[in-house]
Amino acid sequence: MAKKHKQNMEWKAETYALEQIADRSATDKLYNKLDAYQLDMDRKIEDYSVVFVDAEAGTGKTTVAVRKGLELLRQGKVDKIHYVRFPDRRSLKLGFLAGNYEKEAGYMHPFYEAMAECGIQKEAVDKLIERGIIETSTDIHLRGRNMQGVFLIIDEAQNAQDLSDLKLVLTRLHDHRGKGVVIGHSKQTDSRVELYTKHRLNAFQVNAFHMTRKPWAARAYLLINYRGEISKWADRVEESLALLEG
Repeated sequence: MAKKHKQNMEWKAETYALEQIADRSATDKLYNKLDAYQLDMDRKIEDYSVVFVDAEAGTGKTTVAVRKGLELLRQGKVDKIHYVRFPDRRSLKLGFLAGNYEKEAGYMHPFYEAMAECGIQKEAVDKLIERGIIETSTDIHLRGRNMQGVFLIIDEAQNAQDLSDLKLVLTRLHDHRGKGVVIGHSKQTDSRVELYTKHRLNAFQVNAFHMTRKPWAARAYLLINYRGEISKWADRVEESLALLEG
């Protein structure tokens, strides 16, 4: 009886998760609230294979990408969503260990938040991960992977330590039924990353330039910070350096 009860509970949890995936009400509501820049990002994800988004904190980058991924998943244009997040120096100092499920799950909090905005709660996300419909990881686990039919979201890409870090992730993606959204904020680049050329560009910026030389890749720009003036002003602390140095 206990085994049958457990199986029944697992079936209900899985049904609940699939029902949330199928329910468009939250994602349709979100779509109707997208600003002009977010709509442009949404359209470019539809039309291009790879889209780079370099925008400030609070502009909705991750949420727009996740919402679009769910839409493409429902339409059968992709088979799964894979969310990759690059660890920063602070996370590593705090004891983040790739491969530790509990620590990785905590580090994926932005993805869970975006999914909740799209009407899919944490318990359902976890069940969808069990089913293989959703996958979350850091960049470390991707060597040798073959991403066909995958909607790939690369978050905090400005924390890629060097060109090889992003190359490892982007070379996994298939032309056939594969899409990639590379999200970052170059003004918040981790101090450990290597910088290139006289312009001191990070790996995220170099890859954005390189990939968009092809007609199947594009850039999108989000310019409205929905967290408000505190977040916006804090993000521009470097502007005050000139005053302090003067």
